[in-house]
Amino acid sequence: MKNFTLAFLFLLTAIAAAAQTPTAGVTGRVTDVNGAVVAGATIKITNLDTNRTLQI
Repeated sequence: MKNFTLAFLFLLTAIAAAAQTPTAGVTGRVTDVNGAVVAGATIKITNLDTNRTLQI
């Protein structure tokens, strides 16, 4: 549940940042259920209204 909450907050922050500027940057850390960092993880964020996708 903690990871879901963290991912949800991360997504909300990214969407808010994209709404304020024509470009956005996202920083963060992806972790597994034990809190260990997941190396090389890819994050994909999609705006459902515009279908615009950002992959980091």
